[in-house]
Amino acid sequence: MGWSLTTKNLLHAYGFCGHGFQLSPGVGYTLAEMIDEGKPRIPIDAFSIGRFAGEVQPDRERLTGEFDASLASAAMSPSATQTAQR
Repeated sequence: MGWSLTTKNLLHAYGFCGHGFQLSPGVGYTLAEMIDEGKPRIPIDAFSIGRFAGEVQPDRERLTGEFDASLASAAMSPSATQTAQR
């Protein structure tokens, strides 16, 4: 949500899931403020497309576990696949 980084005078508001109907009145109000006043009254930096710019850093907490190849192999075996399909 916010001003486009590539196109002048374009606002973006997308990426809603099932809760979009609940959020759309507040998002619409905030976008109207941005159009009318040039900026919103509440901070919306957390929703900016610019948060995806730059190098992606891995989440170290999720990378600390050990990989068990035997469990992965068992899950991918034909017998496990056939059992899951039944």
